[in-house]
Order: sequence, then C-alpha cells, then structure tokens
Amino acid sequence: MVSEQDWNTFMETGEASPTIPPIVVQSWNYCRSIKLNPLKGYSQEVVTGKAFEEIMSHNSELLKIAIPFVQRLFMEMKDFKNSSFIGVLSDKDGYILKTILPAHGTDLSHSLYYSEGLRQTEELIGTSAISLVQKTLKPLQVAGFEHYCKIHHNTSCSAAPIIDASGELVGVFSLAGPKDKVNSHTLSMVIATASAISNLMKADQANSTLSEKTNMYMTILDSMNDGLIMLNAKGIVQYINPFGAKTLHIDRRKAINRPIDSLVDFDPIIMHALRSGVGYTDREFFIETKRGTLDFVKTAIILKDDDGMTTGAIDIFREIKRVKDLINKITGATAKFTFDDILGNDSALLEAIRMAKIAANGNANVLIQGESGTGKELIAQSIHQASARHDGPFIAINCGAIPRNLVESELFGYEGGAFTGAKSNGQAGKFELAHGGTIFLDEIGDMPLEIQVQLLRVLQEQRIMRIGGTRYIDIDVRVLAATNKDLAEGVANGNFRADLYYRLNVLPITLPPLRERHSDIVLLINMLLENKCQRLDIQRKHFDQESFDIMQKYTWPGNIRELENVVERMIYTCPHEVITKDFLPANMKKQDTPPPSWLGDNMTLKEFEHRYIMQVYEQCDKNISQTAKSLNIGRNTLYSKLKEVDENILVENN
Repeated sequence: MVSEQDWNTFMETGEASPTIPPIVVQSWNYCRSIKLNPLKGYSQEVVTGKAFEEIMSHNSELLKIAIPFVQRLFMEMKDFKNSSFIGVLSDKDGYILKTILPAHGTDLSHSLYYSEGLRQTEELIGTSAISLVQKTLKPLQVAGFEHYCKIHHNTSCSAAPIIDASGELVGVFSLAGPKDKVNSHTLSMVIATASAISNLMKADQANSTLSEKTNMYMTILDSMNDGLIMLNAKGIVQYINPFGAKTLHIDRRKAINRPIDSLVDFDPIIMHALRSGVGYTDREFFIETKRGTLDFVKTAIILKDDDGMTTGAIDIFREIKRVKDLINKITGATAKFTFDDILGNDSALLEAIRMAKIAANGNANVLIQGESGTGKELIAQSIHQASARHDGPFIAINCGAIPRNLVESELFGYEGGAFTGAKSNGQAGKFELAHGGTIFLDEIGDMPLEIQVQLLRVLQEQRIMRIGGTRYIDIDVRVLAATNKDLAEGVANGNFRADLYYRLNVLPITLPPLRERHSDIVLLINMLLENKCQRLDIQRKHFDQESFDIMQKYTWPGNIRELENVVERMIYTCPHEVITKDFLPANMKKQDTPPPSWLGDNMTLKEFEHRYIMQVYEQCDKNISQTAKSLNIGRNTLYSKLKEVDENILVENN
C-alpha cells in the first residue's frame, strides 16, 4: 500500500519508493511531465445536452447490455445493497455514461467525482483505475495515495475493460468507494462483471452478424432467377424461393414443413438424389406433368454431416427455355438489321422489300432467292425484326458450311453419349435454340437429301427429336430459307425434294443482282464511303467521275459484298482525298473495255456465270488465288465453279 509519505516524497523530489507499483510510478511520472496540478484533480471536461445524447447514442449497444446487468447485480447482491460503492460505466474515451448507486448506500460523497457526462482521463484527473484501464486494457485497482491528485486520496476504485468481438475496447466498468471499504474481492467482482458484459456484447454482435448474414443470404436466394428448394433428409421442404414456387405453381407460404412430393403433380427427381446420396450438376430432365412436359436443367447438392450421413438436399432448377434464351443473348443470336438499313430505289429491289414486309406480318415460311452477296440475310433479319417474333432469337445457319456428318446434330441436337465425341450432357440443336423466334437456313440448296426429309417433318409437325433421344420436343420456330441456286432446277434433277421446296416456297422473294441496279450503285458507294470513313475515323474520301463510270459498268459478280470490300480496300490503299481509277482492282480496270462479244447472246444465268468466271480466270493468267480474290469468292468455291465449266480444266492448269 502506498503511504502518504511516499506520495509527499515524490511530489517534492520526483523520487519514487521501490514499494510503489511500477504502473503507478509510470503514471505519476507522466502526470508530472504534463505539469498536472496534484492539488486539484477535478475533471474540467463535462458534456451535457445534445452532446451527451450523441455520446449515449454512439454507445447504445454497450448501454443496452451493461446497464440491466449491473442494476440486477446491485439489486441481488447483498454486499452492494447497503454498501458505499457505486457502479460506474464509462466509454472507451473516458466519458461516464451511467452511475449506479446502491439501494441503501451510505457515505456516497465520492459519487460527486463520478457524475454522468464527466470525462475521466489521465490528462484530466491523473492516476486512476479508469484512466489506467483505458491505457493498458488490463483490470486493476487504484486506492488511496496511489492517486496522483490529492482530492482522490480518500477513495478507491477497481476497474476492468469491456472488450467487443473484434478485441477492441468499448468501455470500462468500475466500482468506486471509500478507501477503507476496499477488499480483495472487489477487483474480482469487477473483473467478473466486465467479462460478463463483454461476453454478452460478443454474443449480441455474433447474433446480429448472423442475423444480417442470414437476411443477406435470404435476400440473395429470394432474388435468384433460378428455382431453389431446400429439403431435410426426409424430403420435407425447409425453404423455397419465390421463383421456384412460381415455376412449380406452389404456394410458397404453405410449402414449408410439407413433403415435396405432396406439393407437385409429378415424381420429384430430387428425391431420387436424396435417397441415393448422389448429386449432379447441370443435367437436363424432361418431367411429365398434368400441364404437359417440363424441360429443366437441374443441379442437386446433397448435404451431409461430419459422419457422412445425409442431412438434406438443395435442388436448383431452371427451365431450359430460359437457358436457351441466355445462350442466344451471350452468343449474339439476335437480328441487327431492319428494313431501314436496306438502301436502293431499283424497282425489283423495292418489290422484294414489299414482299418481305408482307411476310413479316405473317408466320408463313419464306424462300429468299438471289446471288451470293445480294443481301439475303439482311432481308431475313429485317423480316424477323418487323415480325411478332422480334423479341425472340434469330438463329442463322449456313447449310453449306456445316460438314455433312454434323448437319443433323447441329440442327436437331443430341443426347449425351449418342455418338463418339458427343458431350456427356448432350446438346440442344439450333431449332431448339430458335424456339419462340426465327431460324434462317442460308444456302438451303446445299442441304443433304437425308436431312431434307427430317427438315420437312419438322416443318410439318413443329417438333424435333434429338439424335439418340426417345421423346419429341415441341418447338415454335419460323423458318426463313435462302439460296443462290435454282431450286426448281434442283427438284428437276433430283438434288432437292419437291415437297420441301413447296413447303418452303410459300412466300418467295427474289433479290436482284447489283449489276441490274445501275441507279443504286452510286447511292451504295456513297453510303459505304461515309460509313467506312466514319468507322475508321478518317477524313471522308470521294471517287472521281471516271472511277464511278467504271464501277457502274462493272458486272459485280460478288454483288454488294464485293462492292463493300472494294470500297474499303480503296479507302485503305488510296492516300488522297479523291480516289481515282488507279486504285481500282486490276480486274475492274481491265473491264473498262468494250464488253465481250458473247455478252449479247441469249443465255441462262448459269451460262453467264460460267463465261464470266472464265473471262476473269483468263485475265488473271489462270492464277487461282488472284481469280478468287477478284471474284471475291473462296478458293474452294472457285474450284467447284471451274469444275462445272470443265472437269479437266484444273488438271490442264496444273
């Protein structure tokens, strides 16, 4: 125990007796260094009114837990009912939040130093239990002459820190009374009380955090666009999210604590996974119900305890239609062009547009005919965009570009393991992905005969069966087909089925080649120049009149696609603002000569194509690559065209 002599000696000389506790000496030295007056010690800092209300509000969690606990302690423990000790609750900054007096206490004059709103820190009142706990975060007792300031020499105080769940100091609980009333049990009682308050705060914070996380997780589950059901080990519904309840036509509120098989009109697949204890991921299931066949992609998660026993399952499901819609959005299976994007005043073109707009108002199949590069897909996209299906997918397929052995699986899909190399979960075909929208079959004339039979059946029945499948899948798809071939001729020579031709050719649309649209060539060139220069962020360029004349006389075997490529090429290659004929492709400049003698002959379109290809082939010195580039077609296509002219021409060339 520190004596009055010890205190006086330090105040006079600054020398501390070795019997004084080191923490007290350390505090005395600090108080002396800041020139704190030891003869005072009253706290000069007090908050009232709104300022005190704000402090109380900031410490509301501490007050909510600590005050009822301490009040009950003072009421129930006889040692405090009639004692001279007062309970003091301070925040981490030393502000006294609450002073609790005993029911029948005596000699409470020291309570003046612990009024609510006062601040007790080492800088304000010197060495005290409350100020040292703030500093050390350790429980301790300061009594009598251990206080730096004389005014507190007749008091004792035992204090302990209140720590929250994150290990931070949130407050201090202390018992203060006359120094002659202190005993060895007082500090133990304070420590136990502060520890209990700390634990209650941690539990409350944990519950609050758990509640917040639970609410967050429930909000996430409730907002999911997938159905989700949680079952216990007996198949009793513990939770179902709104989307799942809506999809399965279940009353969400009445579903809880009921068996899943009593809520639906089909055998729940999740129960098979629950019984077997084996889950799965992203598997497709067809479920027969009274409302028809439901097509789902499902994931089953089996829940198990530490001993490996099944405790429940989570069933996550999504209608396959929504999966397909998502796939179409991701893969860009949408139409971009409308009728407003089609430029031209040619009468044949305007008639084609008129027919296309009529087609857009109905749901009949459409056959679009025209040479390669005339804009058949542009017309198809415009029909889709102007139709009632514009919000649905637009799936475009080049029938001539798919390997023959993959056409069926590409169009109609397959089940898992249907053939070597098939995906384990199977794959939806293009007709399934186009459900609710439009499928555009480009180059329909190249479709194999055996697939034509299946396509005809799909058009008639509006349903498909996947390769390796055992059930039909209903579809709602409009078919737009296109070809650069004469399908009537194909029917005549047995390369195209007559019944399919008549089924497709309900609304025929024929697009004129560019060489027959002389009045539109300048319009298209100017439009392409403007768009390309703007996209490339370069100054607008112009063609001189001589170039225009050559381009108008050119026969454009590649049509608008070739025109677009030529314009872009010359924008890149010509460094000047005005593009002259010097920058035109060689085959176009060579054509700036009198037309060949055979041009006026009476010939079919196929004969004209053959003669023109041979003319360019000769002009390019029989160079395959240069000829293909000049005609703006692929080398393989050129090989096929040349073989049509003469089977032995390539052998001779070699």
